[in-house]
Amino acid sequence: MEFYGAAASFLKYKLQTMKNLFLLAFALLILGASCKSRQEKEEANREEELAESIESSADKFAEDIKNMVDPGGKEVRLVDLADLKALLPKDLDGMDRQDLTGEGVGVMGFKMNKAEARYEKGDKSIKLSLIDFGGFSAALLGIAAWSLTDIYHEDDDGYEKSATWKGYKVFEKSNRKDHTSSLALIFKNRLVLNAEADQVTIEKLKDIISDEILEDLEDLDLKEK
Repeated sequence: MEFYGAAASFLKYKLQTMKNLFLLAFALLILGASCKSRQEKEEANREEELAESIESSADKFAEDIKNMVDPGGKEVRLVDLADLKALLPKDLDGMDRQDLTGEGVGVMGFKMNKAEARYEKGDKSIKLSLIDFGGFSAALLGIAAWSLTDIYHEDDDGYEKSATWKGYKVFEKSNRKDHTSSLALIFKNRLVLNAEADQVTIEKLKDIISDEILEDLEDLDLKEK
């Protein structure tokens, strides 16, 4: 359900609220201007021009979003769910796969596929997911917002940061207190790989992803229809 929620909330946000945000910004500008107004007539003219400009920008933004959802008939062929699931091995660094699931979602022409698996052995566990978002870069707002900014935070328990690893944009976390770690990675602007681990260090998790996942991803045939 989290997968569906990310896609649906993203589209609702983009297609239904951006115009309201522009109009809210306009209202705030008008409020600030009224407090400092000197010549009412000139101010009214400027407000009218600004309103027209913001309305035009809001309409253009909505059109841009529509074009991203349906970019001139250009359609990307998502990786089949069966193929996505096959990229998640039966065992991972000696941990047996406990479950394997796949799901797809489509909303207003925007589609994503997701495969997920969980691995356990003793007190160690890793949860992996692969999402094919079709190269629709704006979707990253919903499934990998970290990729749009630079993040670094460190405290006594550990750290979290965005970085580049093996040529890929990644977001990694390490918590020494809870003995947890996670790694998110964007692959060729088409797939998002998420790995969450318990009782596995971030260094070990990165080694596992490098040795057992990335090579198979490189063999994927990512095509347009």
